[in-house]
Amino acid sequence: MNVSQIKFPAAVAVIGLAIGLMGDLMFYSQPLGISVPILVLVTAAALVGLALAEETPIVWANLWLILPLLFLAAMSAVRAEPTLRFLNIAGTLGLMLLLSNRLATQPHIKLNLGEYIGVMFETGLFSMIIAIPLLGQVVSKRQADSPQGKQVIRRVAVGLLIAVPFLLVFTALFASADLVFGKLIENAFKSIHLPDIFGHIFLTAFLAWPIIGGLAYALTRKPGWQLFSNSDQAEAGKKVDAPEDAPQEIREPRRTIRSLLHPVESSTVLFSIDLLFLVFVAIQFAALFGGEAFLRSQNLTYSEYARRGFFELLAVSLITLGLILVIDFITHREKGRQQVVFMLGSSLMISLTIIILVSAFQRMQLYEWAYGFTRLRVYPHVFMVWLAILMAALLITLLIRRVRLFATAALIACLGFVITLDILNPDVFIVRQNIQRYHNGEKLDADYLGTLSEDAIPDLMPLLYDYGIDTQETIAPHLRYHLDRIDSRRERMAWPAYHWSIDRAYHALDAERDLIEQYDWPYRYSMD
Repeated sequence: MNVSQIKFPAAVAVIGLAIGLMGDLMFYSQPLGISVPILVLVTAAALVGLALAEETPIVWANLWLILPLLFLAAMSAVRAEPTLRFLNIAGTLGLMLLLSNRLATQPHIKLNLGEYIGVMFETGLFSMIIAIPLLGQVVSKRQADSPQGKQVIRRVAVGLLIAVPFLLVFTALFASADLVFGKLIENAFKSIHLPDIFGHIFLTAFLAWPIIGGLAYALTRKPGWQLFSNSDQAEAGKKVDAPEDAPQEIREPRRTIRSLLHPVESSTVLFSIDLLFLVFVAIQFAALFGGEAFLRSQNLTYSEYARRGFFELLAVSLITLGLILVIDFITHREKGRQQVVFMLGSSLMISLTIIILVSAFQRMQLYEWAYGFTRLRVYPHVFMVWLAILMAALLITLLIRRVRLFATAALIACLGFVITLDILNPDVFIVRQNIQRYHNGEKLDADYLGTLSEDAIPDLMPLLYDYGIDTQETIAPHLRYHLDRIDSRRERMAWPAYHWSIDRAYHALDAERDLIEQYDWPYRYSMD
């Protein structure tokens, strides 16, 4: 990466600074809203536009990343649930790093899982560093274009130093002589708030610096250059052609991380775990098809069965996923028989793991209908579905012997998880499912529903009138808290802080303001 290759370094610096200033104007003392997708859209457009202007060879196959990038950025201004907003913003940042890294290099589909993590770390690191030589390039080019520029700047600085004392004296005299001028100066000084000035400067620099660096990094990163490279892996485990009388260290392949395990060792690991999984899955089938009769024989009720083991099964699935990837990476397999044995063991383990995920899914479903829907139950529920899809993708990549593609499958699964949550709208889903349980004769935990985000407010409003006075007295204080918080937000927000869900909640709450303001906040909120 050589910034001297950039044809228009000043343009990169100015555009990065302008985006940073735009971010400052939208973010400073403002809650996050549509400012996030606007800034992301402008940054992505600047990245592609500068690449075209610099005649950088864009890898068009990587530009599909812009679609999920903009979707996640937009959903951060649509969904108000805190965890989901964090996932949307974190996903946006991750995709922006990946796009910068892959703009002019090989398609990201060729990366493995470790390289995905590596390139994001690499992009973040170099984006903070490369801005320094870029700005140095701008200054040196400017001086080269104007040899007398440095002397002119020095002369202007000296002139300002001489003029400042006189300016101060004249200003004081004019202010004393003219009341209107004096009032103007007084108001000007009152409007100057040093903490805000420093705050704006810091936020602008905080945003502009990595943006300038990221733009320069994307434009100068050459194909084939990689901070975290696994290119030596292709040579790992290969036999070296040599005469039979050659030394043993030449005749035998060099032992690398790709040959830490012999196929016998890896097969032992796989099949021993498979045996354990088979026993567990057999029990799951007995519970599934045996129903309450089987559970009673084990002195268990359905509620006890549903309440136990979900997170443990989820952990087993995640550990299994990592274990298979590691074993595949460190096991050297030359002969076709070794490959077949490995595939049998790993395929059986993945298949059994998917069945275990189905069991965990069923447990959580029973638990939700027995005890109600919460974020802590809905998020893992959705995660399980995508984990099962990811396990199936791992099986396919193993079968076609293209495990490197698993990294792209993992990226798609992560995007799918967040996008599914965005479409599902977890807090609204939770409210509607719990209300459905109430209509089926179950208890309604209105106190918990009141703690959900503004996403849920329109669906909570019927609880004020249609579910009895007890429910009204439970939910109304929570709604009062939300109303007061949004009122406070609206007092200090400008248009960049507009958030679709929060605005929608405000109109629903404002319509019932007279009733809601009769209630005080719950105790937990008064301590915030």
